[in-house]
Amino acid sequence: MIVSKDDLKTMVPEVAERYTQAQLQAVVSAVDRFIKNYCQRNLERARYVQRASCSTDGYIYVNEPPIVEVVELAAYPTAVMSVKNENAKSVTITDTAITLRTMDEEAVSLRAADYTNIAELAEYINANVEGWTAQVVTGYAHVKLTWLLPGFYAPSGAKVVTVSGFTEQLSATVMGTNKIIVTGGVQPGSLLLTYVGGYNPIPDDLKWTAAKLCADYLSFAERMPIQRETIGDITYVYRTLSDLLTDEHLQVLTYYRNVV
Repeated sequence: MIVSKDDLKTMVPEVAERYTQAQLQAVVSAVDRFIKNYCQRNLERARYVQRASCSTDGYIYVNEPPIVEVVELAAYPTAVMSVKNENAKSVTITDTAITLRTMDEEAVSLRAADYTNIAELAEYINANVEGWTAQVVTGYAHVKLTWLLPGFYAPSGAKVVTVSGFTEQLSATVMGTNKIIVTGGVQPGSLLLTYVGGYNPIPDDLKWTAAKLCADYLSFAERMPIQRETIGDITYVYRTLSDLLTDEHLQVLTYYRNVV
């Protein structure tokens, strides 16, 4: 939460003391959702996973600055190889092997440790495994079998089984509070970035803005859940949080919305 009901009791006591715990919690939750939606980010310190690609200047910009730690950077799961058999039933991948199985329950298991990369694996399948052919997607010949995503792969109507995987883990250097640069060499496809980011504690200006919005909303909206209702021929419109935004509020919220 950007601001808590206990925060309201100390930051805007003259307003908070007039309302119940349930009312305070309701407005705190509403303001929290409103600010996060407006800023288009969660803001709080947490572990985030972001699918990204390098910008033209070579950086990856995170959605939840400031960056505290880069946990992992890898290529996003993508198709790296396809195998085909007119009688294909499945391809099963584990941490140690890949198993090709036909509808006749004939199975061939190939140990990951026996192949440097999937290019060698495809070459072996094409030369030695009867009825099966293999093709590596351009740009992924270097992928190791241990990088393939474990699981059960079923064939398409063309009896082609597409196998997905990660490319090697990449290294990255944090550049300031909101961006990293890939230092390990960019691979084809999107990147999957896991990092710790966001604020802890919440910045004072943001917390005060949230507290003021809570106080203003409580003062103007005794009937919090209702925004509009019609009684007879008359429509009553109640203030929403958007109506209560002042230039001061907008200055603070726009700053945190534009931090990229």
